[in-house]
Amino acid sequence: LRDQDDVVVIGVDASRGEVPHGLDRGYADRIIKAFADSVDHILPCSDPEILALASAEVGKVVLPPRDVVFTCSDKAALYKALTGVVVVPCHMVGGFVKPRRGSGGKGAYAVAEDHVICETLPGPEYSVDAVCWHGRAVMVVRRRDVVMRGICRRGLVLSDDNPVAETLAMLVRALASLWRLHGPACIQFKTHRDGVPRLTDLNLRFGGGVTISAAAGVNLPRLLV
Repeated sequence: LRDQDDVVVIGVDASRGEVPHGLDRGYADRIIKAFADSVDHILPCSDPEILALASAEVGKVVLPPRDVVFTCSDKAALYKALTGVVVVPCHMVGGFVKPRRGSGGKGAYAVAEDHVICETLPGPEYSVDAVCWHGRAVMVVRRRDVVMRGICRRGLVLSDDNPVAETLAMLVRALASLWRLHGPACIQFKTHRDGVPRLTDLNLRFGGGVTISAAAGVNLPRLLV
């Protein structure tokens, strides 16, 4: 966006003390005071910021309805809501893990209720970078080839006529329409042994790998503003 002559980008950084951290109580109030009357769009870039601004119902924040934000922020709630809509991983909330062989409780441990245990998905992983307008979506589908600390460092943008791209694009369009998605989104899929991708995450922000889509010639942030 900074390369666009008709767009002014104002970036703020909690690490420099310009605004509180997204988890701090004063974050939403500070954003309202500083920017609500001086900008056209507010784009939160982290999950804590998204939740804080959605809870405060700050105007000009580019987000879908509050209930969608809260559902997407909780993987257990997300998977429950999407069951029957798209294929999600087999999962359970909390539980107790044991070695397949052993005795005396060695290697066994409890998994807290704030964790979701999911099946292993050994196949290729994909991200769909999308921009949505009240249920309509434009997107780029890319394969995540090298992932470091959760961010795709190397990937391949799939052509529109690629069968995987066609399938994932159809699913994302259906989700965008069903939930009235608005703003940026990064939807992640991982492939099961049966070859069917499972939806693992629905992030209401641009993913770190959106630069790969931009390098392929699609400037999604520019489409949004």
